[in-house]
Amino acid sequence: MSSVRDRADRQEQALDELGREIVDGTVAAGYRYTIDGMQDRFSLTRSSARDVMHQLEVLGLVTPRRSVGVVVNPQDQWNVGATKVIRWRLSGRHATQQFGELAMLRAGVEPLAAAGAALHAPLHVRQRLMELGEFMVTDRAAA
Repeated sequence: MSSVRDRADRQEQALDELGREIVDGTVAAGYRYTIDGMQDRFSLTRSSARDVMHQLEVLGLVTPRRSVGVVVNPQDQWNVGATKVIRWRLSGRHATQQFGELAMLRAGVEPLAAAGAALHAPLHVRQRLMELGEFMVTDRAAA
């Protein structure tokens, strides 16, 4: 059973390491990975190496090319909304850019989410929201 767990751990480690190096720019768009290279580098089975590459493909980070290997895509093809890509970007050289993009997303989404929540909230909750809103306005005016 431990060999299955070890294989899964190596596969996850490979995905994480490759994802980080692509997202961080350690390897440039156009760089070519091979399944054989992944097997050797991470001690993976052929099936596990293919699965890792497939997961990177789903994230838009790579594209398989027959007789060439798996080619790293330019950033405009990445699924920048995917949790793993966000996590990799936050832990790398592009953390500031990622934080900025997340802040812009929050600024666009949070008011809509708050409005939707307020519209569907029970009456006592809506009344409390109004009280808190009035408090914020009067408190700001006093400052």
